[in-house]
Amino acid sequence: MGLVLISYRIYSKRISEYYLSQIESAAQSAKEEILPDMVENFWKEINTDDYIKVHDAALAERDETLIRDWMISRPSRMSILGNLDFSVDMDSYEDVIDLDFANENMNLYHDYLILIHALQECQRLFFITDAYIQFDKDGVTYNLADPDEDLFYIGTIESPIDAFADCDNNEYFPPTIYHSDFGWLGTTLQPLDETKDGKIPGYVGVDINMNLVVRQPFIPESIHS
Repeated sequence: MGLVLISYRIYSKRISEYYLSQIESAAQSAKEEILPDMVENFWKEINTDDYIKVHDAALAERDETLIRDWMISRPSRMSILGNLDFSVDMDSYEDVIDLDFANENMNLYHDYLILIHALQECQRLFFITDAYIQFDKDGVTYNLADPDEDLFYIGTIESPIDAFADCDNNEYFPPTIYHSDFGWLGTTLQPLDETKDGKIPGYVGVDINMNLVVRQPFIPESIHS
């Protein structure tokens, strides 16, 4: 029995190390595809009384198209800059936006779709459970984009998680396996690059459900030893 337990602990440690490395690579990859100035502009737009009123009305009516239409009425970060001259290869977004008219017709909703597309690609390429963008301000975490959530998610406040108690101000959170309401998760938070004015506009979070990797509960000692 002792040998079986030791073997299982070694196996669990190797599995956890592999997937911790996987989520680190996934978060870094997603970060490289996300325009920090776009995220900063997106946060500035939704961090307004105007958006809060629209969001409250949408919730009351259970109609997320109110949020979509509001975003369509707001300017894109790209249209603010007046061109698509970014380091990101915009050809990869042909299935999300019409690039032929992007300069003239881009809006905040297009920006949102671009962010969602980058996160979806992260999920697809690295086989991770979830990828999302959040912004931390004064110890409060705001949700910005998540492919697995509806538009009501935008601008909501994330419930505090004990494992992230020491993580603040959009800081790096190393790949960590912890127990949550959903079981065992592996998570890392990767700060986005600085904007043109030197600010960190948020971070990319990446999760993987470790209960799907190993079909039985992890022994905590085997993870952290």
